[in-house]
Amino acid sequence: MNLREFRDMLLAALPGKVFHNEAYQQSDNYLVWYEVGRKSLRADNKTAENCHRIAVDYFTKKEYDEFPAELEVIFDENEIAYDDVEIIYEEDTNYTHYAWSVEVN
Repeated sequence: MNLREFRDMLLAALPGKVFHNEAYQQSDNYLVWYEVGRKSLRADNKTAENCHRIAVDYFTKKEYDEFPAELEVIFDENEIAYDDVEIIYEEDTNYTHYAWSVEVN
């Protein structure tokens, strides 16, 4: 899956609420994704495989929002490796912030 396909997957899951790199003045739930690096698997002194390391941040004001669990199902269905979600309540904005690090080949 390349970065464009990853973006399209997110857009299909949350239409009109997905932003690349940053989002400004949102009043509803939204998702931001951005590349944080690349990892390489080397074999026989050459690169055998690359993957992009991506941060995915979902922001919601809805208590008990079901989308984070739905997103993890989407990651699983698309064989996207991800770290356990970090959940942070942001007092200044009243958003609950869910943050994943994922790896996309």
